[in-house]
Amino acid sequence: AIPAPPAPPLFDSRTGTAPQTGTDPATARTSVMPEGTAPQDVSATQVITPQDSTLTIGLMDARPLDDQGSEPAKRKRSKKPLIITLVVVLVVALVAGAGGSWWYFLGPGSYWTLPQPTDISCKENTECSIVGAKWSDYQSTLNVANIPFTFSEAYSDTVAKGNIISADPQNVGTHISKRHNGRITVTVSLGVKQATIPSDIADPTSADGKDPIKALENAGFTNIKRDDSSAEYSMTLPEGALQSISETPGSTLDHNAEITVVLSKGLMPVTMPDIVGKTKDEAMTALDNAKLKTTVSEEYSDSVKSGSVISASPDSGTELHWGDSVELTVSKGPETADVPNLVGKSKSDAIKTLESLGFEVKTGGLNILGLVQQQSATGKTRLRDTNGNKTVITLTVA
Repeated sequence: AIPAPPAPPLFDSRTGTAPQTGTDPATARTSVMPEGTAPQDVSATQVITPQDSTLTIGLMDARPLDDQGSEPAKRKRSKKPLIITLVVVLVVALVAGAGGSWWYFLGPGSYWTLPQPTDISCKENTECSIVGAKWSDYQSTLNVANIPFTFSEAYSDTVAKGNIISADPQNVGTHISKRHNGRITVTVSLGVKQATIPSDIADPTSADGKDPIKALENAGFTNIKRDDSSAEYSMTLPEGALQSISETPGSTLDHNAEITVVLSKGLMPVTMPDIVGKTKDEAMTALDNAKLKTTVSEEYSDSVKSGSVISASPDSGTELHWGDSVELTVSKGPETADVPNLVGKSKSDAIKTLESLGFEVKTGGLNILGLVQQQSATGKTRLRDTNGNKTVITLTVA
């Protein structure tokens, strides 16, 4: 048999060296693994002892082991689960981020929901408004929900004081954006507006008394009724002045409370009566009935008997009003003069005397420069006849 050649030096994977040349194979350090035992700190090379009749060396993969004893190929394969894990984590993060963004910008996190007032009942599937709710309570509800709001106040004829007149938005469940300075705007009722009747409205000389309806409107009243059926003419109240009012001047009421006023018709229109030729008493009665003021004068009249109306101004038929003035002229009868006894007076003196009294003088007899022997009238004598001509007195001169 051919002797087995000496075994080549073995490579120690731990030290990275091989025994020096010349080393006796019999004494070389070898690792012979018991049957059925896997190598631990040696390389993958299996050593067959020289006692074997045939020397067989099985060369396997002699690549060095890593620090953990794993092969590089195995290390490559172990990265795949890590990559998958990272991808899964990234996807989950993206999904979570997208969900969070949606929740914050578009979802429930982006808005407030207008809550239902505690004093308002809402029907299912029906719009429910917060109008009419008590503001003080609902304000607390908004504060608890951290919903911003602004509110103003206004008078209302229909909504009780302190309750909500209007809101924007106003329906329960409406979304209010948190991202665009969203808020609810509320108008709260001050109740029915009040107004006060001017205290001087009944004084016709005051500014309010000269136009009572305008004064009430300026005070804020909106339900003013004018009762013309009860209006009367008045000597003391000018037309349009307050004759009566249903409420006490100076009182404060709801602006829409009904107020009834009666305005004076002022001075009644009348027609100047026909009183010329009537007696003074008859004329005065007619003028008093027409409530006209009368001024009376007297004068002599040769045609109108004493005590009767000679003339009146204005003329009969003229349109007047109560309190207008009328002038009357009443006859004193014909004018007279006392004619003295002129018998024995010279003709010239007698004529001069009679003419100075307003008489016309005629003389008779032959003695032009003689004395008056007779006269046609003595004592109280009319100066004129009914036609207005001077009375003639005849003197007889001797």
